Amino acid sequence: MKKKIAAITFCLLAIATHLYYVFRTVEGVRVYETVLGTQSIIEQYRYHRALKSLVAELDIDALKYLLSADCGGAAGCYDHGTTLVEVLLKAGDRPFSALVFKLDKQESELLYSYFDAGYEYGGFTDSPDWTTFKKHFPLTFEALGKRSDGARVGSAETPESDR
Repeated sequence: MKKKIAAITFCLLAIATHLYYVFRTVEGVRVYETVLGTQSIIEQYRYHRALKSLVAELDIDALKYLLSADCGGAAGCYDHGTTLVEVLLKAGDRPFSALVFKLDKQESELLYSYFDAGYEYGGFTDSPDWTTFKKHFPLTFEALGKRSDGARVGSAETPESDR
């Protein structure tokens, strides 16, 4: 009888812990169920730990982990972008741009696309104005635009070799 009670207690504790991590904000940044829905419990913990490390310490490894994390497809990736936009808003332009300069070309392009989707679908304004948003964070978007081949991320000017 004691084993059954212990097993039930353990299961309830595991479920409560899981729900705590899934449905809580991290340092004031929203985490969406659509992002975490396809991840295992361990991946969800890693996601939360990386997000907390990114917000609290501006850890480049945490940002790289979040860029490589499975966001679960279309809706989840838009929501993941919203989370990353919230991190940018919380961190500020100068500190976040210092992180962005440490990303490689592929990671920069991925972050740019997450920002684009997250800003548009995140409800930050009634009618999303991407140009104005970029003007509020000039250092970050300048860092995102730096590429070794001279073209800018998110622009129409791509070298012939990329086409």
